[in-house]
Amino acid sequence: MGSGKGRQCIFCPNKADSQEHIWSQWILDLLPEGKDGVFVKRFPDGSEKSWPTPKPELTVGVVCERCNNGWMSAKLEGPMKEATANIIIHNNKKTFSGGECDVVAAWAFKTMLLANHSNPHTEPIFSTEQRRGFAHDLTIPKGVQIWTAKRNAGYLTARYTSELSIMQPAGEIAPHLKNLPVSPYRFQIYVCVFSIGYLLLQITAARWTERKVANLLNFPPIIQGKAFDDYAIPIWPNLGNMIVDWPPRRSVGNDMFDSFCSRMDKFNLPQWMGA
Repeated sequence: MGSGKGRQCIFCPNKADSQEHIWSQWILDLLPEGKDGVFVKRFPDGSEKSWPTPKPELTVGVVCERCNNGWMSAKLEGPMKEATANIIIHNNKKTFSGGECDVVAAWAFKTMLLANHSNPHTEPIFSTEQRRGFAHDLTIPKGVQIWTAKRNAGYLTARYTSELSIMQPAGEIAPHLKNLPVSPYRFQIYVCVFSIGYLLLQITAARWTERKVANLLNFPPIIQGKAFDDYAIPIWPNLGNMIVDWPPRRSVGNDMFDSFCSRMDKFNLPQWMGA
């Protein structure tokens, strides 16, 4: 997908002629203005760019007007606001119904797509078919998992991080060789974290890098380390009529926010994958 005048909407064949907020406009309306607010954007090479702004307003021109003001508004923004507005700026308790878990998951996946396509030179994680399928009926592709947590920064804030990594099972695949071969079970994982007031969402998308492995084997579900069980609650995939009590037992403070964002750096995959 190219940049410039010919850039196409990520959800349909139309021209991308609309600016969509990473944090939706209704979220920006909820958050108070920061007197000395500074927005910091970090790039894949580790460099950062910052600029003063009273609110964390960031838009990407990757959707069309029809999608932005049509199904995205009706199916995502409206339901997400109804499900979460009361906990974003207030430290309230809430029980998410199965339907509300689906709403939050769909909104989070949409926002992941915006983050993934914010750089026109980055290869899309999801195919055109998958993105258009989501636009049609909110189908979230296999390999996507979503957790919810509570952010406690000491003040209301919004922040997001996204990172793409290539990994393979740990351990020696062929210990008798000096130069170890690349494992056929290498995988790609894209991780996004969105912090909006008290609400924190982490979304992962994982897939095998080898097509022949992907055709034979679904990527195993990611199970978070026990140390995070008190901090994050899985809400997707939603197996049946899931009910989630929010907030989790413990909140993510400033001292552990970075480690929470990077908690998917290591995986305990089945031993046979290193064989």
